[in-house]
Parts: sequence; C-alpha cells; structure tokens
Amino acid sequence: MSELIWIVGASTGIGNELTKQLLKEGHRIIASARHIEPLEELRKDFSTHLIPLRLDVSDAEEVAKICQQLIDQGDLPDRIIMCAGIYFPVTATKVKEASVAKVMDVNFMGCVRITEHMLPHMQSRGTGHLVYVSSIAGYIGLPKALAYGPSKAALINFAEGLRIELANTDIKVQLVNPGFVKTPLTEQNTFKMPFLMEVEDAAGRMRQGMNSSQFEIKFPKRFTYMLRMIQMLPYALSLKLLSARTNR
Repeated sequence: MSELIWIVGASTGIGNELTKQLLKEGHRIIASARHIEPLEELRKDFSTHLIPLRLDVSDAEEVAKICQQLIDQGDLPDRIIMCAGIYFPVTATKVKEASVAKVMDVNFMGCVRITEHMLPHMQSRGTGHLVYVSSIAGYIGLPKALAYGPSKAALINFAEGLRIELANTDIKVQLVNPGFVKTPLTEQNTFKMPFLMEVEDAAGRMRQGMNSSQFEIKFPKRFTYMLRMIQMLPYALSLKLLSARTNR
C-alpha cells in the first residue's frame, strides 16, 4: 500500500538511496535535507511523487516551521524516517565542546525536534510510524568516535524509551543500527572498516526491516552480534579486546 513518507536527511548516503528505492515502490516521499540540489535532480525522474524540502535539523525554528507547514497543508506523514547525521573523527587529542555539541545537535537533537512536533499529531490521528537511524557505534565506546558514538548512543536510548511508552498504541517505533556503509561519511575513515556494505544493500535491508514488526533493524548481522557479545563482557576484557582490535 502506498504511503506518504518523510525522509529526513535524504540528500546523500542511506537516506538518498532509500528515497530512490521507496519512490520506485510507488510511495509519495517528502525528502528534506540541508542541501536540496540533489533532491531537485531526483524530482526530474519522480516529479509527481517527490516533495523536496530544504531543512537543517539543527535549526529549531526551521524544524518547527516545516513541521507546521506539513500539518497545515494536510501532509501528515504515515512514516517518518530520520536519517540526518554528521560525522567527523574526534579523538582524545581533539575533544572540543563545540565539536561534540555540533554532532549531538544534528544526530540526536534533530530527531528530538522532529519527534516533538510530529508525534502529537500522530497520537491525535491514532497511527504513525517513527524510524530512527542510529548506528552500531552507539553500542559501545570506540576510538575516534568520541562525538559520533555518544550521539548515537543517546538516540538508541531515546528510541528504546519511546518504544516502551508507545507499546500499547498504533504508533510503530523502530531503530536502525547499521554497521559500516559506503557513504560520504565513512569516506573520512582512514582505517579498514570490517564488513563494509554497499549503500544499496543497506537501504534494501532497511526497507525489509521496516515492513516487519521487529524493533531493531541491524546489519550486517555478524558484525552487530560480535559487538553485542563484546558489550556483555566485563570492561577488563571488552576494553582490552577493542583496544587490541582498533589500535593496529
């Protein structure tokens, strides 16, 4: 069945590929991003089904304005997929409050802002579907991710709590935790990324997972299970193991 879907952070990476795949399925897509040019290009092929919007999720006033605009024109989405995110390496020698705050503001608070303005309308309607795209970097502390990791850990915790609170409603909450995917963000990494996935594969797994009843959509399975097992170990073992694996 065709839906009206809002993809936040649709100009690059998983968000952009997911937009293409869902458009091909026949859904109407509201696609928003800070840089709207890639979305305008995409509209040439999907003019009747794609609504491009310029939106910076770190701008609270702009988020409130766009959300109200959608409500006023009768475009309350059936599903909102929050993909917007930024990443740059932050190491022990480069910890800066401004850097960490910037990453948290986009990756975590951006999702909070969208939820604040759209969830009440979904509750009034009685149905809805919220999808939060986090990362396996939120499972456990990792080198060079001293800003990115905490932002994704916060988003995981937020989605978990929201899922529990909305468990007895018809509002579906899902969490997506991808591993390493070939995107402009991961191109910044200088280390070997295990189980690196193509963006088309990642988006396809998301589509499949969103049609299921499971809460967490995670991939690739071997890598995510490996990190979950490390997460359950005592710190004396887990930190030593991660240090040995990442400081090669």
